[in-house]
Amino acid sequence: MHSKYRYRPGVALPPGEYTLKATLAGYKPFIGTIEIRNGERVETEIELEKDDAVERARIEEEKHRKAEALAAQFRAEQERRKKQENSRMRVGKQLFQKKKYHKALAIFEEIVRDDTSVNKTVATFMVGECQFAMKQYDLAVVAYQNVIAGTPSSAIAPQARIRQAEVFEEMADNETAMLIYSKIIKEYSTSPQAITAKERLDLLGD
Repeated sequence: MHSKYRYRPGVALPPGEYTLKATLAGYKPFIGTIEIRNGERVETEIELEKDDAVERARIEEEKHRKAEALAAQFRAEQERRKKQENSRMRVGKQLFQKKKYHKALAIFEEIVRDDTSVNKTVATFMVGECQFAMKQYDLAVVAYQNVIAGTPSSAIAPQARIRQAEVFEEMADNETAMLIYSKIIKEYSTSPQAITAKERLDLLGD
């Protein structure tokens, strides 16, 4: 049964009994025996049984490969969008520094409208900065409030809050400004803005 001969097409095997093994991906291996007599040509039919476990494993592996490919594609797209958006943020800030507030505002508002934006909070703050610089005080207060409401625990929230107070000072509404400064001291006591708020309160209270 165990022979030193391994069959290849065109090879004549000497008489004897041989082990016949057949494999195919997704099917259970077939192992049987075949007897060859002297001068005899032997043909045999083999019916392979599907291996469901192997097929399931193959399907799962294929799903995993596709999921990995989609995840990689998503990450690449996110990275591309992030670089593109960071570039737009830089342009917007450069325009702001050059006091081209209307053009800068258009860029920041476009970023804010993008629901997938990773710079949405900073862009919203910069919208307020542009509106403050253009003396659109009511709109600036709203923009700063959007920052505070959206990310109350972020480092930029106390900055937005103190800018609100400064807007009210510009509008000569010192009473509201003082209320906001007091709120900053209470809510953001360890922030640098709390120190500024205390200084402003001391000045406005004189």
